[in-house]
Amino acid sequence: MIKPMDLAWRLLKQYRQTRLGEWDEDFPSRFGPVTEYHGTTNVPSVGRQGLRGKVMRPDRAVQPPEEMRDKPVVYTTSDRDAAQAWAEQRGKTLGIDPSQTGVYGVRGEGLESIEQADPRSGFSGTTRVHPGDIPPENLVRI
Repeated sequence: MIKPMDLAWRLLKQYRQTRLGEWDEDFPSRFGPVTEYHGTTNVPSVGRQGLRGKVMRPDRAVQPPEEMRDKPVVYTTSDRDAAQAWAEQRGKTLGIDPSQTGVYGVRGEGLESIEQADPRSGFSGTTRVHPGDIPPENLVRI
């Protein structure tokens, strides 16, 4: 007879078997390599629910591509340092505890996105606009 705790442990392992790629951008992952980065001021929430798309305000200088306007989007950049600098600056501006700010690597292989080059953007490198959300399985904390 299987003890209840043994059964619970087996079910937990079966349901949530961790993979090294979830913890380090250099480890392989079934979601491919880290291809881009996203700075955030809410590290714990992103770790739990992924990157949630937001509808961009119409008064923003940089707007998503026409086909994505008025729809939730997520921005990413190929420039890791720029993502980190954005998160730190945004956190200071909003008075957010620095421990809540950080960068997530995005394993973007297979994710829908459009490359966007806008001279008003503060990011060097490639900026990508993703429709909707990016699930936590495609993210790794940097």
